Amino acid sequence: MNSKIIVLARKLNKFNNDFINNKCRIVDKKVYSSKFLFYFYFYWSKNFYNEPYRKILLDYFSKVEKSYPGSSYFVSVKLCNKILGIKHDYEKELADRKYSNILELLKKQTNEETFSLFRNIIEFSGADASISVEKNNNAEISVEKNIFPEFNIEMLEEFKNIYFKNISSTTKDFLFCVVDGFIERESEIIPLLDKAKNLNIPLLVITRGFSSQSIKSLKSIILKNNLYVYPYVEKHNNEDPFKLKDLCEINNLQIVSSESGDNIYTSAVDKSNILKCQVYKNKIIFSSLLKNNLLTKINDQIKKNSGNKSLLDYLSFRKKRCTPNKVVVKIPKEKETYFIELRGLIKSYNKCVVGGVYVKRDIAVICEEITELYAKKLYNTLKNIKFKIEIKEKEKNGK
Repeated sequence: MNSKIIVLARKLNKFNNDFINNKCRIVDKKVYSSKFLFYFYFYWSKNFYNEPYRKILLDYFSKVEKSYPGSSYFVSVKLCNKILGIKHDYEKELADRKYSNILELLKKQTNEETFSLFRNIIEFSGADASISVEKNNNAEISVEKNIFPEFNIEMLEEFKNIYFKNISSTTKDFLFCVVDGFIERESEIIPLLDKAKNLNIPLLVITRGFSSQSIKSLKSIILKNNLYVYPYVEKHNNEDPFKLKDLCEINNLQIVSSESGDNIYTSAVDKSNILKCQVYKNKIIFSSLLKNNLLTKINDQIKKNSGNKSLLDYLSFRKKRCTPNKVVVKIPKEKETYFIELRGLIKSYNKCVVGGVYVKRDIAVICEEITELYAKKLYNTLKNIKFKIEIKEKEKNGK
């Protein structure tokens, strides 16, 4: 083994020990010590600034962190063990998915304040929740829960700057209509526009597409008549064929469709309805709860198709879309370390719930597996660098 790599391993081993014994700190208005911040401690450590292998280490550490937060520490430890010939014989252990043991492991990864907030979020959200963390400009941490159906559908590009130039979303009562067809001429939806105008509410229409001429005409109508039209497009998608059907069944809407013998001009008014929605450039959240009949249908299909994985995945996706439990934790921008901590805990929790933990070793199963893989790759990379150097030196001396 290259003597330089051995020196690196000894230096890295000392750094690992300092880290695990809480001798590493980050100062950000408060003093932080966290198992999720190994990558940042290493990145900012002056001891490795001039290390020739620093860039390679950072590359591997960065990649493994994307799979499991805080895992770069374990890669570093395993790398040192391989280089220095240190072996550990661990007793074989089954994966444990008990809620209490998962929390006990995560509690050891962070400080008491952050863990307390994390635990409250988990208990508030529920076991089936999808939790995300984002930054905002507020002064305080906030937690928002959404239990309403949410569909990812894009607004026409030409209208995005009209309605969402200075805001990300808006909540209104809309005259809502779903058309399983293409709008060739704006005249096809004139009756809908008249109905929306009489009701004094904006029109939201979802179609399979609009012609360029109908787009120009709609923009002109909006400007001249002080009307508000929110046009969304959902193209045919073989991977999600039930999107519009699910959307309509949840909201007690009927799809305007040529298959049902509908004519857009005459049928759209009768098949439209008033709905309260929160709309974005690329999604619509409905302020209504799911009708039980759709959920029952999906659950029945899940039971009948237990052996078909691809179909089960799609049915589960439809169920989650229609009965979401989404929680968003918003962290003030200046609390960067807090953001990293909480995001790490939530991502780790999701991984542990699926894969379990090794209780005796204080490590998540996925973390153990992925770090062993990366440590081997990194070890071989460092060995190959030495091999290439030796080959070049021999070639040089041979000349």
